[in-house]
Amino acid sequence: PVAELCDGLDNDCDGATDETFDFRTDDDHCGGCWTSCRTLTHAATAWCLDAECRIDACASGWVDADGLVANGCEYECTPTAAGERTVADCTDGLDNDCDGRVDATDSDCSFDPYELCDGTDDDGDGETDEDCACASGWAWENPLPQGNDLEAVWVAPDGTAFMVGAGGALLRHDDAGWTAVDTGTSVHLFDVWGVSADDIFVVGEGGTILHGEGGVWTTMPSGTSLWLSGVWGTAANDIFAVGDRGLVLHYDGIAWSTMGTFADYALRDVWGSSPTDVYAVGMLDALHYDGTAWTALAPAPDGDLHGVWGSSATDVYVVGRESPEGTIWHWDGTEWTSTLMWFGDGRRYGLYDVWGSSANDVYVAGDHGSVFHWDGTSWSNLRPDGGVVRLFGVGGVGAGPVFAVGARGTVLRWDG
Repeated sequence: PVAELCDGLDNDCDGATDETFDFRTDDDHCGGCWTSCRTLTHAATAWCLDAECRIDACASGWVDADGLVANGCEYECTPTAAGERTVADCTDGLDNDCDGRVDATDSDCSFDPYELCDGTDDDGDGETDEDCACASGWAWENPLPQGNDLEAVWVAPDGTAFMVGAGGALLRHDDAGWTAVDTGTSVHLFDVWGVSADDIFVVGEGGTILHGEGGVWTTMPSGTSLWLSGVWGTAANDIFAVGDRGLVLHYDGIAWSTMGTFADYALRDVWGSSPTDVYAVGMLDALHYDGTAWTALAPAPDGDLHGVWGSSATDVYVVGRESPEGTIWHWDGTEWTSTLMWFGDGRRYGLYDVWGSSANDVYVAGDHGSVFHWDGTSWSNLRPDGGVVRLFGVGGVGAGPVFAVGARGTVLRWDG
């Protein structure tokens, strides 16, 4: 007898075969001895769950276009846009969004071309930026500070705004205007939260955590290479970060530590009303932390959940893309109820973020450049003709300006 190997044989002669290998979660032996998630073609990060390999990220320049795990990231392509959005996108002979379809063969090009606020005639109608005028109080920042997608915005108590996104984009906005912050990284950044304008935390791909203290930015050890998508805290020594595989990290003011992995899929956002009332939401999962343990919410909002925020423990909102698309969930301390954002315009609204200044002043950002608002009585679309630029983040502070950020560096500001 020898030590048990994964080869279909009883190497240690104990009457069992391959018994020391967990085919459900073993990245090297997923579903069987001869399937390794680590060797999938051009997959930068892959792992095993329920005896099946899952691809978290592809190597640079490669995409899993067909959705088949067995052949890994099979499609060589570098995305140049979030979709085929304009006349130029749909006639350039390129697969701009790397979905395996080019120009007219891409369903994105079956819609009317989109006008972007970029100084050109994107939709080919002879007019420039005609959909970019101030709409119902929303003002475009033009020219935009930069062109990478922006994922999130957080506004400090003093009104200083921080925005993060693709390519390591980190922007600061204050009374002096816009400043592009050089953090020394080019990774995709997904969320930002702070204690003050001089104490900021940013999370992103590859387990990246950045800390800005007094204007000096450093990279913090996170202990993980998994993507981190959400960050929020109650104080400088009580901060949560969430990410892939249901990972939850906690910062105690000294170091980040792993609380555990509490879901099968990615967690995207985290928020709480107190240190003992914290929510984390993501793809097919919604969790709650009571100060002692994380547990799955039951019953809970369902779908691909992207954002969570509340004004109190009995006033919590959750938004997402597929629950179905355009659903806003609300917790009143007793039960979850849902409202479908539908305005009779034939469009479905995937929703990505939620923020409010109070129980009667709540904003939700989503598809088609839309921002929905709750005034304590009903929901309305503040930008019914906002176009189609996808908005990923929304945030503000008190009665001050509200910022919405999104694809291609879009920044909107609402002054009421």
